[in-house]
Amino acid sequence: MNACAEAARILIADDDDDARRLLVKYLTVKGFHVTTAEDGSEACRRVFADEPDLVLLDVNMPELDGWSVLQEIRSATDVPVIMLTVLDSARDKVRGLAGGADDYITKPFDLKELEARIRAVLRRAAPQERPEVITIGDLTIDDKAKEVRFKGAAVSLSPKEYDLLRLLASAPGRVFSTREILRAVWPERLDESGPEDVKKYVYYLRTKLRELPGAGPVVRTVRGFGYKLEAQA
Repeated sequence: MNACAEAARILIADDDDDARRLLVKYLTVKGFHVTTAEDGSEACRRVFADEPDLVLLDVNMPELDGWSVLQEIRSATDVPVIMLTVLDSARDKVRGLAGGADDYITKPFDLKELEARIRAVLRRAAPQERPEVITIGDLTIDDKAKEVRFKGAAVSLSPKEYDLLRLLASAPGRVFSTREILRAVWPERLDESGPEDVKKYVYYLRTKLRELPGAGPVVRTVRGFGYKLEAQA
């Protein structure tokens, strides 16, 4: 579902007619292909029928609210989602990001800022060439050989531990949400039990990294957001 920003297909899900028309006009002029949905149920249908490259999702909608639509979307696809809402509390932002949203913008917003956020999210979602070897300090991950070494010595990891480490190491310092980790490592476990698998394997991986001789990388928990890999100083 990824595309360059100029040709990207955007679904606007918002029950406010005026806001929807304004966004359609502005984004169309900027080169995007735009479709719309007026309520949550239609938004779900459009996501799966039209396969947009990005969804602008209002929180307060009839039929299904934005939180419910986000849950439906994340149960089946990793299409980028930017939440649009008048709710400005940190709790609501955490709820949106923890639920799998890629960004969160509060109404009223500047159209140029929204456009910039759309393009940034699309860039992050674009397929990246996967390097065969990742090095973080003295830790080396050879993706072709599926081998991890620390100071030249092999590190024994299970396949899931390896996949989790490889994901976190692909962007050191970046926070990966539980939902992102599930989609990348356990796509078959996008259900209520999935987050427990993530917690369990984060614990396993963290323990093995702590057992490495010397200062190896560490898996840190960012409360309310997810996990990240950092090299120790």
